[in-house]
Amino acid sequence: MHTLEEVQEYLNKLSISNDRIKECYDLISNPVLRVNTEDEKWVACEQDHEKNTVVDAIDKILDEKYDASDILDAVTSTCNQFAKITHKHRIPFYVLVIDKLIP
Repeated sequence: MHTLEEVQEYLNKLSISNDRIKECYDLISNPVLRVNTEDEKWVACEQDHEKNTVVDAIDKILDEKYDASDILDAVTSTCNQFAKITHKHRIPFYVLVIDKLIP
């Protein structure tokens, strides 16, 4: 799940518009390369190092314009949103984190 249309369909039950999804999605460089192995399709939120991996990725995506603690707060919040989902798709997850950070 890496195309804009797939991400919009996956997130359509949340209160985020397709336009906002596209805005956040467009900031992610090479989404297909970010999920090109079975393991890279998913995000984990159980341990600190898993969250830090997402923080590092978002930091690079957003050109280091945000404080790491703010990114971690957005990641933690998104982890809570996905708490009941076993397999958290990486690109939709990134879109939600970015949505929490950019105006």
